[in-house]
Amino acid sequence: GASVIEVCKAGDAYIEAETAKVFAKKKFLRGTSFPTCISVNNTVCNFSPLSSDPAVVIQEGDVVKIDLGAHFDGYPSQIGHTIVATANPQQPITGRKADVICAAHFAGECALRLCRPGNKASQITKVIQDVADVFKCNPVADFRSFQVERNVIE
Repeated sequence: GASVIEVCKAGDAYIEAETAKVFAKKKFLRGTSFPTCISVNNTVCNFSPLSSDPAVVIQEGDVVKIDLGAHFDGYPSQIGHTIVATANPQQPITGRKADVICAAHFAGECALRLCRPGNKASQITKVIQDVADVFKCNPVADFRSFQVERNVIE
């Protein structure tokens, strides 16, 4: 299996290398806006270990959440994706792992469609719970998103 810290370092290095190629003649900052985070199984998010932390190694069948971000001239963007670590990507994911991944996907899609002027956060919370109930899952309590502006991620 791969070491989480090595994957995080590789993700950050890739972002730095690729952003350096874009608008290369322009004189502004670019690069990593949010460190690469690899959260395995029950670790919810934002796991980016230090070199001094105990080693975490990704194993066959682990549910792996990948979060990373880049910026150009201080305008940040972030993205995340969930996969199941497997040597056979053609084999379908089944059982609770599939339920959790599908619940997260559909809850996110529903929440995105409700992000409109006039709608309330309570409506989004309700639809996330409704989707979780369909898949017999529990959403993470008190999870917050970030306010994102130029040169700011809060």
